[in-house]
Amino acid sequence: MAQNSGLPGELAGLVGDSFEAIRYLQSRDASWPDGRAHGSVHEVDHGIDLVTNEVRGQGLSMMWEMSGEDEFLSLSSVELNSEIRNRLDIVDVSNHPAWRSIIGREIVDIATSCHVSNENRPESMWAVRFTLAADVNFAVALGRLGPSGIAYQPDSLVVLFGATESKSYHIKSSMTSAWGG
Repeated sequence: MAQNSGLPGELAGLVGDSFEAIRYLQSRDASWPDGRAHGSVHEVDHGIDLVTNEVRGQGLSMMWEMSGEDEFLSLSSVELNSEIRNRLDIVDVSNHPAWRSIIGREIVDIATSCHVSNENRPESMWAVRFTLAADVNFAVALGRLGPSGIAYQPDSLVVLFGATESKSYHIKSSMTSAWGG
């Protein structure tokens, strides 16, 4: 997808805003990071809440999702996911060193990466990249940290801090990297 044109409404509305809090949605009783952080990559079990207004709790919830043969990154408001979130542990990572340079910076650009997860299936989103003021960026994508680095796995998410990490993460079912189009 082209940057800022054709973005889902949940994403397009974030340009010009800033993130005020970040929360990882983890399996019950699973501690974080517990081996799920390596350098500039974090692995997250279920989803991420990117909160833009702490008082009202508004923002974006990004979760991995599977529907039949379709594997994709779903987007919804943080408020709409309360039923799902109540079954998970919510870990506030806003003060983690990797997020400190992101909190409070204006979102200036967003790009998505799409793929066709299985033959004869529709195109769906697998990664979203956010660029913030001062050329700070990160991407959220379907994936998992493994012994040899990041691998495509549709039942967890990875957060890639920086352009190098986002541009180097490719999956077979997509023509673009996690950096987006």
